[in-house]
Amino acid sequence: MQSVSQFKIIGCGNSESLRHFNNNALLCCTSGNLLIDCGHTAKLALHEQGYGWADIDAVYITHVHGDHVFGLERLAFESRFKLNTRPKLFLEPELENELWEQTLKGSLGNINGKSQVLADYFDVQFIQDHKFSFGGHHIHSIPVDHAPDKSAFGILIDNYLFYSGDTKAIPEVVNELNFEIGFHDASVAEISPVHAHFESLKSSYSVATCKKLYLMSYEDDWRLAAKDIDGTFAGLAEQGQVVTLP
Repeated sequence: MQSVSQFKIIGCGNSESLRHFNNNALLCCTSGNLLIDCGHTAKLALHEQGYGWADIDAVYITHVHGDHVFGLERLAFESRFKLNTRPKLFLEPELENELWEQTLKGSLGNINGKSQVLADYFDVQFIQDHKFSFGGHHIHSIPVDHAPDKSAFGILIDNYLFYSGDTKAIPEVVNELNFEIGFHDASVAEISPVHAHFESLKSSYSVATCKKLYLMSYEDDWRLAAKDIDGTFAGLAEQGQVVTLP
C-alpha cells in the first residue's frame, strides 16, 4: 500500500496505439487501489508498473468501449477462480445494461452450465448522485461528451485532479470545475468526431486551464504536434506518470 495517495497513469494511448497501453489509470491509496478503466491491455500495463490483479481492490468504468472495459473479463475470471476475491465495481447505473448484457455476458454469463450475473464476479457499487468515495477521497463522476447516444463519464478527485475519460471538448463542464491538475482526452494527429483535438481544447478552454492539462489517449505519431503542444498545455501524459494527491 502507498504511504500517501497517488494517481498513476498506466496507459496513455488511444485504442489504435501500438506504442502505448490503453488509456487507463490507477488511484493508489493507503487502504487499497482503484483501477480507472480496464481495457484489453490492462493486465500487461499493470504488470509494467509492478502491479497485478491481486492489487486491484476496486474498478471504476468511464464508459463501455473495448479499450476501457475488455480487461474486465480477465479480471473477473482470475479474481474469482484464482484469487478468490470479488473486487468492487463502481458503476454509473446507466452503464449496467451496456456493460453486462451487451459486452461481458457472452463470456462471463455461463459457467459450467450455470447462469451468472455481474454481481457473481464484482461487488457492484452503483453510484448515486454522481458521487462516491474511495480511500478517503471524494470522487465526482462527471458526464462528458464522447459518442452520440453513449453514456460516458470523467472523474474529479477532491476538487484537485480532473480526469476526463474519452470526450470531446466540454467547456460547459470544465469551465465550472475547480481543479489543480487535469488529464484530458486529446487527439493530436487528426480530428476525430468523438475525441477532443488539442486545437479544440485551445479554443474552448482558457490559457490558464490549458496549462493545467496533460493530454492523454493520443496517437502514436504525437510528435507531429509536439511544437504546438509545448508551452500551451502541461504536456503529454506518460505511462508511469505519478501525481501525489494532497
